[in-house]
Amino acid sequence: MKLLTTAGAVLRLAIFLSLTMVAPGQDHAMGGAKPVTMMTGLGDLHHPVSTTNAGAQEFFDQGLRLIYAFNHDEAARSFQKATELDPKLAMAYWGIAEAVGPNYNDPASEDRFKQAHEAIQKAVDLSGNASDAERGYILAMAKRFPADPKSDRRKTAENYRDAMREVEKRRRCWRPT
Repeated sequence: MKLLTTAGAVLRLAIFLSLTMVAPGQDHAMGGAKPVTMMTGLGDLHHPVSTTNAGAQEFFDQGLRLIYAFNHDEAARSFQKATELDPKLAMAYWGIAEAVGPNYNDPASEDRFKQAHEAIQKAVDLSGNASDAERGYILAMAKRFPADPKSDRRKTAENYRDAMREVEKRRRCWRPT
């Protein structure tokens, strides 16, 4: 009987260890081993951005859907793919910053805060190719991720909130009637 109990415990441990190896936690890396592909079953949300590359638009939309699905790692990979297809697509870099920065379930480490800053700075640099609305989103996000990763995160979040309020006020003017 003792042998069966011990065998059962060993079996449970083996199953547990195999599950942890199959489903590792978020590593927040954009450069995964598997190629980024279009996924199905995520809905049809479409947010037009300033690109003429249909593939870049599709991966941007997928990244946004994945953000809303709280799959930030895959979202970052989709936004990264959009930058590969259209290197001048400022909003794809905005998406990377959104994906790697802090979220409701995962406060960002200093390294991820730095990655978010670098991505949003690239978006700022490219924002001359963006629409007025896109520039608003980008400049607001830049307030969330300043150059100093040790910045007061509460203050930067408040600055972002205030900037987004202004973006929303202006957005009403940009929206077609």
